Amino acid sequence: VFQKFAAKAPLETSRQLTFLVPAVSSLMWHDKQQRSKAAISAMSAVSATVDNRNLESHIEELISSILNMDLVDSLVQKLAGIVFVQEIKSEALAIMVPLLSRALSANSATATKRQAARIVDNMSKLVEDP
Repeated sequence: VFQKFAAKAPLETSRQLTFLVPAVSSLMWHDKQQRSKAAISAMSAVSATVDNRNLESHIEELISSILNMDLVDSLVQKLAGIVFVQEIKSEALAIMVPLLSRALSANSATATKRQAARIVDNMSKLVEDP
């Protein structure tokens, strides 16, 4: 359902990512493999609606980091090097929250927390309409 909606109404889908990402990401860990695969497919479809040039090339990695905690440190290092130039809207923040919340968790290394804080700082400078 989400795949069809994302294909037919990408702008409307991207505006709802703040609601969709948490709901779908929790299903990506479901015990039933069929539901998990469907959630991963749905996450890929709805995440593709993000209109941010700075993040477009990292969308698949962001989705992978939801599934695999081991990818968080390396992805945070990559994203900390990005100079964000495009306005940050809610859909870009929505897709970044799972990664940043894991990077800022108590279990993360101090270097990862610092880099995550740098990403938050860089992105927050470009939020025009909070």
